[in-house]
Amino acid sequence: MQLFSSFSWRRRDMLAAAKYGALNARLRTRAGRLPSVHHFQRLLEAPTSKTVVEVLREANVPTPEDGSLPSRQWLLAQWLVPDYHVVLRRISGSAQRLVQSLMDRLELENVKYAVRAIASGKSIKTKTLLNLGKVATVNIKALERVQRMSDLQLAVKRTVFAVPLRTTAPLWEEGEGLFAVESALDRAVYTSLQKTAEGFRGPGAVPVQRIIDQLVATVSLLWMVRYRLAYGLTPEAAAGLSLIKSSQRTAHHIRQLSHAATFEEFRSAIQTMTEMEYYQNGGTLLEWERHLLSRIRKMAHTMLHGPPFGFSVVVGFLLLKEWAIRDLALICQGRTVGLRAEVLGPMLFHDD
Repeated sequence: MQLFSSFSWRRRDMLAAAKYGALNARLRTRAGRLPSVHHFQRLLEAPTSKTVVEVLREANVPTPEDGSLPSRQWLLAQWLVPDYHVVLRRISGSAQRLVQSLMDRLELENVKYAVRAIASGKSIKTKTLLNLGKVATVNIKALERVQRMSDLQLAVKRTVFAVPLRTTAPLWEEGEGLFAVESALDRAVYTSLQKTAEGFRGPGAVPVQRIIDQLVATVSLLWMVRYRLAYGLTPEAAAGLSLIKSSQRTAHHIRQLSHAATFEEFRSAIQTMTEMEYYQNGGTLLEWERHLLSRIRKMAHTMLHGPPFGFSVVVGFLLLKEWAIRDLALICQGRTVGLRAEVLGPMLFHDD
């Protein structure tokens, strides 16, 4: 019986590997068209917006027909979302749930934007929303009509956003809920991502679980630093709003680090923690954040060029493209407001 069960699992993995093989070949071809470090350098040095658009087109990056610089939302909708559509049509089971959880991170921005619009009494602008099309879990038309928190709760019913909105409703009614709602939404999405990664079974499961674990733990630490140093929350509040399941292995250290009142104090404290060696680097807060996220980007790059039949190729590709869009949008936005290359350069992940 055990032998039959083992054979059954091997056969299932072989079938999954064959299915992923064709998909991975297609994604790797697309990855080969991602902008290179050379392209990013040329974009930074481009003298005019027109030159930026020309370099983007040379790098196979779509641009608006009117010749304007693309925004992050535009690039996500036109360049990344179609890849999610391709992937979701070709996978099922735990792999599909994992990709959906990755997409939840993108939809999170729509929901948080709606929360802020309600708090400020402003209407939701359609052009600000990311349109995920048929794979969206939250109907974009329903979001456009949202005016009150009850409308938003109805729009996100049966999604990962439903529980955090419901549990923070009392705080919202007291007029203190914006911060609580946003942090609850963040934790819910990344906790869900962690759980779906842990539940994934199939070729490439180990590197997938490793990178998601590292991503979620890093995000948790970044939240704590932002809550403590940028927002001035108490150590207890900063740690409490940051800790989620995936950060339990470093929870003790995060609570200790939350007592730092400045980044210099934080950096000195983290240098003494051998278990936090991964998170030690960077002379400034910006350099430190960039260091952590660049290391995860390198993990994704390794996954992309790993075994051709593992699902890790899919996850690596989707993350790499998302981060390429982050950097491209920074350059375009920087160009719009007149930031110099020496200011923008240190903010980018693509430096190697």
